[in-house]
Amino acid sequence: PRGSDPAGMDGMNYAEFVSRLFRFEPQPSFKQFHKNGLAGFASSHYHPEKEARAAAWWRYMAAVGDSLKNEPISTLLGTPHLLQFIHYGAGRQVHSPAIVQRAKDVNGAIANALLAVPEATRHVLAPSLLPADGCSTLACNHVLSLTTGLSAMEADGVPIAKLNVVEVGAGFGNMINVVGNSFGFSSWTIFDMAFVERVQEWVVNKTLPGVKVYRNAPPSSISPPETGESWVNLVDTESLRFYNMHGDVPEFDLLIATHSLSELSYTDFEWYAAVIAPKARYM
Repeated sequence: PRGSDPAGMDGMNYAEFVSRLFRFEPQPSFKQFHKNGLAGFASSHYHPEKEARAAAWWRYMAAVGDSLKNEPISTLLGTPHLLQFIHYGAGRQVHSPAIVQRAKDVNGAIANALLAVPEATRHVLAPSLLPADGCSTLACNHVLSLTTGLSAMEADGVPIAKLNVVEVGAGFGNMINVVGNSFGFSSWTIFDMAFVERVQEWVVNKTLPGVKVYRNAPPSSISPPETGESWVNLVDTESLRFYNMHGDVPEFDLLIATHSLSELSYTDFEWYAAVIAPKARYM
């Protein structure tokens, strides 16, 4: 609370706070997040009016999405501003060869395996919005992030095929798509808003038809996957406490949270920090 500030956080802007929390230097793009729907929370300085507009926009989109979460999937996919909310680059997409080259410079074999999988966005957006050749900017960034993480794990001797993964905020489900169709995975748990998970379930069924999908299943209710099997557990944000009702969250290999940490309420952030993050071998 303000007024008791042992860590000196009252005077920090967002980038300084993230740098202190995760011990890394924020990139200039942190200052641009507010232009992509994450307004206020990630601007270079705290702006009460911008933060208030962002919070109002977020509450509005969440309310719209929640009102449609039980509607046919065609309704969700046919609501452009909801797609923009789920995937903030859901307008015209462009290819980013520089990002692809950076991924290949990190590890060509892993990057090429991920790039060989068509991105999940093609199932959701009109073809006219996608680049004619190569991955969209966001999908290229997914490849770069995954290549960096998987390369570090591989260098540590971790087998990168058939990982157990937890992802906080998965957008259209592109990361699970590219990993599942390149290296495979044993289990993949996604935490997200209920209406977003309707879209993710639809995409998973399209891109990974052999994978079993659970909804809001506590860990102890799911049997370990048998040899060659994989499962996905979609846990909506209204069910976080139910998910951990037995306090039995197992250890897992990789925690992915690309944009989601800046979007969480502090209460939910504390839950992930206390319940999920300590079980991850890599983040």
